[in-house]
Amino acid sequence: MRVFVPLLVSSVIGCCGSVQAQALSAPYDFDCDVPPGNVSTWSGTLAAETLRIWGSIELIEPRHDNRWLSVASVFLNGDDRQVGLQFFVSRDAPSDIQIATIGADGAAGRTVLTSRSWKDEAIAFTLSFSRSAGLTIEALGVSRALDLAGFSPRKLTLSCSSAQFKFTDIVVSP
Repeated sequence: MRVFVPLLVSSVIGCCGSVQAQALSAPYDFDCDVPPGNVSTWSGTLAAETLRIWGSIELIEPRHDNRWLSVASVFLNGDDRQVGLQFFVSRDAPSDIQIATIGADGAAGRTVLTSRSWKDEAIAFTLSFSRSAGLTIEALGVSRALDLAGFSPRKLTLSCSSAQFKFTDIVVSP
């Protein structure tokens, strides 16, 4: 069974909408389509201490904004931090999508894994988390392990800003 998460568009710069998912088992799709300088968010509660999240993200259309990049994020949120994966279009390389991990230091801990042209192709990704091993993030054949001592994910958040991204076949498995 497929679940389509409806589009949420914020009308005020800096605001975000959100939809709460009750169960994270079916494949989810999220068509995240926002104008420049806006963000849209989907989130669902997590209960497992060990989990695997996978799916794909496709950039359909970046939208120029002087302050905001075109960004899609897949985050695990704990009580005091969020970690995960970001796909973004850099102003220096507008035809490429950068794929980066966000570690325990937040945006200061952003590490670019790889990049490639964003046109006409979805990018598969996997996040694997366990309390003992931390978080392993994989995309385009590149992986990175993050040591997250004491981290407990409570919520999965998918979001985008200043673009249209399609999150497809997102699955959460214990």
